[in-house]
Amino acid sequence: MSEIIKKLLDVQECDLQIKDLRKQSIDLPLQKQSEEARLLKHIGQTNQADDALKHAKAEVQNIEIEVKSIKEHIVKLKQQQMLLKSNDEFKAMSHQIETLEKKIQNLEDQELVKMDSVEVMSKNVSEQKKDISREKTIVEEELKIWDTKLKEVKAQLVIVEARREELTVGIPDEALRLYNRMAERKSPAMVPVVDGTCGGCNMSLPAYVIYDAKKQETPTVTCNFCGRFLYESC
Repeated sequence: MSEIIKKLLDVQECDLQIKDLRKQSIDLPLQKQSEEARLLKHIGQTNQADDALKHAKAEVQNIEIEVKSIKEHIVKLKQQQMLLKSNDEFKAMSHQIETLEKKIQNLEDQELVKMDSVEVMSKNVSEQKKDISREKTIVEEELKIWDTKLKEVKAQLVIVEARREELTVGIPDEALRLYNRMAERKSPAMVPVVDGTCGGCNMSLPAYVIYDAKKQETPTVTCNFCGRFLYESC
């Protein structure tokens, strides 16, 4: 293997690391955003459940207020009834009072149903709030880990990119140009010949291609199938 190809393989190793680090620098913030969005969604669901609970409690209170108002009205009607002189008027007011008492019974039945619902909703909301509290703690720790990891990745990326620049020194411009052009299309750009096959696509190579790969000084021999540069590892 020629010295030029050896140097280019070192450059390629840096390029593979750079590719991975750049991917991490993109993926980590996306993972962070996804986790934050998931937490916000759960918080929103809990808030909706809490709002529904408040609404249900308000309905119970409204029923209690209405029942109280009707009972007060019945008391007044009964007081007025004692002053009535005609039997028909007395009966009419008795019927009115009876209707109001039935309405009270109906409202109190509704109240019992809603109170049962409020009890169940209260338990659910309480559990959801506990879950959210625990989840917040976990997510905050994960976000700190991701922030630290992202800083490490960015710092490592600077180091590897600088290392790559150092490694390109001494490589002929044309050889580096050919490698860079291939690296833009294929990753990795250079692959070894392995037992007569391409180390990139695993297809069998003609004998003359394997022979040329052994003799080349700069990367010029390519795989007939995937198009990557070939080199003889021995």
